[in-house]
Amino acid sequence: MTPEQAKELLPIITAFANSETVQCSQLTTGWWTDHKLNESTPSFFSDRYEWRIKPKEPREFWLVIYPQESGLKGGAYETLEEARKYNANDEIIHVKEITQ
Repeated sequence: MTPEQAKELLPIITAFANSETVQCSQLTTGWWTDHKLNESTPSFFSDRYEWRIKPKEPREFWLVIYPQESGLKGGAYETLEEARKYNANDEIIHVKEITQ
């Protein structure tokens, strides 16, 4: 672990120590899941996971879905305007994270 990685993880480990909910995401899926306090010790030092403090407010973003025949993968944008700017003719889906 580098000092930079330790600085990134310190607020997350502190939140966990204070019984706040932390979430992990496998780098291959991108989906965030809560780590329950009564579960096994979190793998903060694994290269397979990304960690964060669970957001208080749900995140919103817009997904662009490209036609399958294009061979392209979709993308996520922070605003609808941004999604339309780059993908005016593709399907756009509004996503709101559930935080409960």
